[in-house]
Amino acid sequence: MEGQKQDLEILVDKCSKMPSCWWDVYSNASINTTVSFKNNVLYSARENHVQGYGIRINIEGKTGFSFCNTLHNTDSVIEYAKATASFGEKEKYTLPKASKFEQVSLFDETVMQITIDKHIDALQSIVDRI
Repeated sequence: MEGQKQDLEILVDKCSKMPSCWWDVYSNASINTTVSFKNNVLYSARENHVQGYGIRINIEGKTGFSFCNTLHNTDSVIEYAKATASFGEKEKYTLPKASKFEQVSLFDETVMQITIDKHIDALQSIVDRI
């Protein structure tokens, strides 16, 4: 998680230095855990981690977008978003000015404490009960 926050800070810093009407940067991270049983016995357990970053940038009233899974070359991701803006339609709206909002936690850290072993134990108890 900390590495992803640092990557976002790098993108925000670079985007803030570009001439544009507006821009936004976001990230997505997910962990998919799959556990399967055959004949009431644990058969397999897999965990898949996926992360990605998105950049939207509005240049001269047209919005471009770029998305990537890793930020080995942040400049190319930003350049692609800028390049795709030229293909967009002219947008005729304005966004509201920046406002101060109360900080809201968007991630529950306790989710990371749920291990695959806890998943297996919970599912095994369900299988045993059935």
